[in-house]
Amino acid sequence: MKKNEKIIFHIDINNAFLSMTAVKLLNEGYDTDIRTIPAIIAHTDGRNGVVLASSSICKEVGIKAGMPVIHAFNIYSNVKVFQPDYEYYKNTSKNIYLKLLSYTELVEQASIDEWYLDVTDYLFNTDYLTLARKIQSDIFNQFKITVNIGISNTKKIAKTASDLQKPNKIIQIFNNELEEKLWPLDISKLFLVGEKTLAILKKHRILKIGDLANSDKDYIYRILGKSGIKLRESANGIDDSKVKAIPDKLKSISREITFSSPTDNVEYILTYLMKITEYICNRLRKNNFKTENIGIIIKYENFFKKSKQEKIMYTDNTNEIFKKVKQLFIDSYRRELKVRLVGVKLDKLKDNNDLLESEKNIQLNLFDFECNLDKLKNEVKKKKTNPHKKEIDHSKLDYVLDELNQKYGTNTLKRASSLLPSEIKNKSINISANKKGITFGYSDNRFE
Repeated sequence: MKKNEKIIFHIDINNAFLSMTAVKLLNEGYDTDIRTIPAIIAHTDGRNGVVLASSSICKEVGIKAGMPVIHAFNIYSNVKVFQPDYEYYKNTSKNIYLKLLSYTELVEQASIDEWYLDVTDYLFNTDYLTLARKIQSDIFNQFKITVNIGISNTKKIAKTASDLQKPNKIIQIFNNELEEKLWPLDISKLFLVGEKTLAILKKHRILKIGDLANSDKDYIYRILGKSGIKLRESANGIDDSKVKAIPDKLKSISREITFSSPTDNVEYILTYLMKITEYICNRLRKNNFKTENIGIIIKYENFFKKSKQEKIMYTDNTNEIFKKVKQLFIDSYRRELKVRLVGVKLDKLKDNNDLLESEKNIQLNLFDFECNLDKLKNEVKKKKTNPHKKEIDHSKLDYVLDELNQKYGTNTLKRASSLLPSEIKNKSINISANKKGITFGYSDNRFE
């Protein structure tokens, strides 16, 4: 996979209506998981109605969605019928959507049981497979249902991938793997190839996805029109459709990290707290927000949790926020225990434009004036002590880091305090440019 290519997840609940009904019944005290027995979901007052979903046992004997219920009974007389609960499905779907927003803001709901995620800029110190496994695990632990995840550079191939094997699978097909993984598949496996299109393609001896990918463009246009051109592009990994996220306002931003083994190395823990802080502050600025409340969470090796938060003046500055994070950690840390997990949360977020508008209408009261006067005196005193010392504008530094990492790829440039010892290659700043971008070395001034 090439650097800076999109990484798109397609997430699909396995056998959604039956799985969600099973969980609902178990929560209500039903003694059997209907996913393990001959069961169907259907609107019916007896044997009338149509099958909406069926358990794997039913599918094995030919009972499928869309079949009349009477036919299902003819195939398997002891099949159990359960009524659908659309309100429950809707609420579960909404809660899963909110859960997915904790991994990336770029979440598009495609239907009641499937979502697209653009995780390109949200991997945070992990790889896409680790993130996919975490999402699978988190959804199962919280909702007791399994999901398939398809991973690709485009939405359409991610969707195609997620449908290939079920249940509870993670399948990746990137653009550099199309010839090996996608093209040998039957043409019916390509997303958006319906029955009518399939019949036309087979009539013209286009049987594999690779046949379509390597076909003559004009020929495809003649037999299928514009929709055929789109399918041909999809087979070649060409799809410029973006994940259409709902622009809900953020209420909080948080991130946690679990260590591979519990640790009492404070410098190591602080390094990861800086990594987390950099990540969530970048998200804060991307959304043009500032925060006035900073919190941390510590989970120890005995699974005891400690959380602490503190209010500050509104800011989006990484340096200011990390100072508070570090202080909260030091104040809360129990040195006799090893740490399993740490996390940082920013909440009470406010749009920067709203803050600027508010500032125009606020008059300094006497207390504010006196505080600012004392601050001004201290600043003047500092300047007199060392008139040649230039203060670093950390807010400008943040935006420079954001811009460079956006342009040249995540983690192109990082603070020294967010680097582990193994990541430091030298002790001085070293900047060089080449055709591939910019390479940076780092100083080792940690936690000053």
